[in-house]
Amino acid sequence: MRKWLFGIVMLVLMLPGLAFAKPLEVTSVGFDKGGNEAAAVDKMCMAAAGHTLAFIIPPSREPDSDFIRIIKAHYKEVTSNPRVFHTKNDGGVIVATGKVTVDFDSLKRIVRSEIRGFQNENTDAVACFLIRVTGIDNAQMQRSAYGDVLQTYEAVFDNLGFKVKAGEEVTPEVMKNPAGESFEAFCNRVSSAAKEDVEITYAVIGEISVNKLAETEMGVTWGSTARLQAVDFTGSDAVIFQFADDYKLNGKDEKVGMFAMRKAALNSSRALAEHTLAYWKSHH
Repeated sequence: MRKWLFGIVMLVLMLPGLAFAKPLEVTSVGFDKGGNEAAAVDKMCMAAAGHTLAFIIPPSREPDSDFIRIIKAHYKEVTSNPRVFHTKNDGGVIVATGKVTVDFDSLKRIVRSEIRGFQNENTDAVACFLIRVTGIDNAQMQRSAYGDVLQTYEAVFDNLGFKVKAGEEVTPEVMKNPAGESFEAFCNRVSSAAKEDVEITYAVIGEISVNKLAETEMGVTWGSTARLQAVDFTGSDAVIFQFADDYKLNGKDEKVGMFAMRKAALNSSRALAEHTLAYWKSHH
């Protein structure tokens, strides 16, 4: 019986997109170098769609990125009712500023549809996901922190439209790490165990930690670290993805430390989702 966990469950506060269950009024700016006001308003709508899409997938300026491609292909169908508050002519360039109604749910459905298409092309891949939370001594708080981290990961992946296959088993084994085990040793242990399951082709292993960095009369400096790596067992067991980042927040109680931890979980989960899509594309 498989002991591994792939994809997970969420804290609504960590993902603004989940609160957008209705059309949004987005303030944006558009311009046209040819002095055409209608074209500037059209660019204003495109910008509004981009502002909203950034809550769903990581923004990018690259012309061939999914972010730019989705905006250009779908902004007209997800935006409506542009209201221009101000226009100005800046050396022949018309700049329009106003608000645009963006249908967030429609935009999310578009993204989900495209991602599910990539996932359907990769049904031969079986992934396991195992992440641990460190730096919290209180057992009850650790369970709560672990749940928050997993919820954040699930929310990010669910909001993008990833689907978890039925039959995956959630297990408390992730909480039973040897005391003082390094992240490298943790990764080696999990990789070895995952490789024994002949069905698993892809393992994602991660760690979210939270620590007090300094304490003064003004408060506590809390730090959190996110680390992830992914291993492909179909080739030479190569590490095909790595992510590491640190976050710092100042505050007077442990809630601030937990928020720093959730920030680490949010950013690392979005990085993992982006990598997963790029990996699928490169293999088809």
